[in-house]
Amino acid sequence: MRKYIAQATYEDFVYPNNNVAVYDNEIVQDINGNEVTGSISGFTSSISGTTLTLSFNYAWSRNNAEVFRTQSDRINLFSVHMMLPDLIYYKPWRLIDLKYITGATPSNSTGSFTTSVTAAQFGVASFPSGLYSFEIRFIGGLTTYPVCQNYTMSGPTPTPTPTMTMTPTVSVSSSPGSSVSPTPTMTVTPTRTLTPTPTNTPN
Repeated sequence: MRKYIAQATYEDFVYPNNNVAVYDNEIVQDINGNEVTGSISGFTSSISGTTLTLSFNYAWSRNNAEVFRTQSDRINLFSVHMMLPDLIYYKPWRLIDLKYITGATPSNSTGSFTTSVTAAQFGVASFPSGLYSFEIRFIGGLTTYPVCQNYTMSGPTPTPTPTMTMTPTVSVSSSPGSSVSPTPTMTVTPTRTLTPTPTNTPN
């Protein structure tokens, strides 16, 4: 099997623009064409209010491939991505969670995984009904192995808007032979007149 040979750039100090790529016979690393794989089973998902919960069983296989180890010494096994049923333009996947382990690098890793996401994280008031798309991406140091999963769910039923009803006006009807009492007439009290004040007549 051939191995990768790195190149070195020769910088000519006499002619600064004449940089030449030089290949040496030094072997720097082995080529590892192996890749991480994985599978899922028992996938379930449900919506309760504005929260969506999903769970599944996973099996991650290293296959003697390079693993993705972070600076905090974590080995990322897989990431979970989701897409709403009404968003299909340009496949707008959104990362909702990540699974990692610590310690020595295993050859295989299995277990169960459960996570939740809220509608606010997707910028919507509530999750709509329809066919949801999920993608579990098993992570390796050089490649990613995606596993797709679809699940149909029903969103919360909206509360019906109350309809206003008009109260009928009660009309008074007189029975035959009955007499309607006349409306009483208001009597205006006459205005009082002032008695003229007597004036003194000089003698």
